[in-house]
Amino acid sequence: MRLSQPYTLKFEEGNWGSKLKPSVIYSSDYFMPSARGPAYFNPDSPLPLNNCSNYTDLCFYYASPILRIGKMNLYIRGEMAKALPVSPKRIRSIGVSDVDLSVELSGTPGERVDFEICQLRDNSASKCTVYACVISHVGKARLSLLRGPNECR
Repeated sequence: MRLSQPYTLKFEEGNWGSKLKPSVIYSSDYFMPSARGPAYFNPDSPLPLNNCSNYTDLCFYYASPILRIGKMNLYIRGEMAKALPVSPKRIRSIGVSDVDLSVELSGTPGERVDFEICQLRDNSASKCTVYACVISHVGKARLSLLRGPNECR
């Protein structure tokens, strides 16, 4: 079903309970403005929904909590080449501290996993970094902000 006009989803309309914290929302549809930069979604910032511009008329929106690491505000985009970029079958754990964000991944030994973490900047713009991880012989890999995108092991 296509929207006949844009719709604005208010945070309180979702009945999220405590499951969804104020977040950033990004879209799988690269022609939409939210794909160029995330949109804040919280009680003060509703989410504008429009028709998708792709051929299938199917558009996914992803929510990611804002993680505070030192002075940085980060969010996880995950594997953007997949329909479910942050999967519980792929992610074994996420560790957050005052100085680091680490993500432990699982998969097939030798498999390459491109995993994105983004830093929020002014006006919802963000700088995303792709961590190219290769799954070890024991079926896991760990990425860390402190080690950088080329040191996923």
